[in-house]
Amino acid sequence: MDKLPLARAPHRILIQFDTGSGDFFVFGKNCGSPACNNHSKYDPDVDKTFSPINGKNFSIKYADGAEISGDSGETTIIMAGLTIEAQEFGLADEVSDNFTHPFEGVMGMGFSKLSVNGQTPPITNLIKQSPIIDKPQFSFLLGRETSELIIGGSNPDRYRADTLTFTVLSIEFENSLKNESEH
Repeated sequence: MDKLPLARAPHRILIQFDTGSGDFFVFGKNCGSPACNNHSKYDPDVDKTFSPINGKNFSIKYADGAEISGDSGETTIIMAGLTIEAQEFGLADEVSDNFTHPFEGVMGMGFSKLSVNGQTPPITNLIKQSPIIDKPQFSFLLGRETSELIIGGSNPDRYRADTLTFTVLSIEFENSLKNESEH
């Protein structure tokens, strides 16, 4: 999790990174669901880069049964100090009661094909838009004391290369990897 600034919003939103999905949403200012109580909410009225996507709803159901719905919009976000222009995301107005997590949004980091709302994930847009990212990769270190997200590669001080193995799961998966990095 990390606090992510959305453009010029006066506060930062606590985001859960999710490598198993391709959708991005935050609690919107109109969320009246109990799950949104005591959380920061994104207010598009104070974001100069926000624009609604008229007629496009946002809806997702996660494996744990949590359901989120609302409208779609675009804004500029900042991730690891890098700017992502015109990032599509969902503004959650309704969140099911079983969403009992401490965060105020979920950023899908998976492939675009995993987005049930037809979004391009922020990490994909960042890799496409940033002139300083050489490799279309990201990596996580998940630890008890500290965690880190590396964009554009990995931190070789955090692993032993001779202990890593890679297995292609299927031809379809391999082709989706190629297609994702080409777009």
